[in-house]
Amino acid sequence: MVEFHRGFVDTDDALRPDALALVATGLLLEVDGALTVSPTGQQRREETWSDVHAALAAIREGVTDDEYITTVRSLQRMIDNVGATAWHA
Repeated sequence: MVEFHRGFVDTDDALRPDALALVATGLLLEVDGALTVSPTGQQRREETWSDVHAALAAIREGVTDDEYITTVRSLQRMIDNVGATAWHA
């Protein structure tokens, strides 16, 4: 099976079930040991992007980039403070 995010954030355990589910549904393909978006996955991405973009715009309305970054960093610090694990891009 493919090694997830090699050389990046240690997300193997967190992402493995989701990645395998996307492979099982045909949205991702494993090619030469790497995951890639399938044609079906790309079509689904294109179909949903406008909805995602609209939702993100609504969530971030009135929030500056600096405020957003501060919020994400603060939430990550709180997660770290209680010994939990989470990651964000």
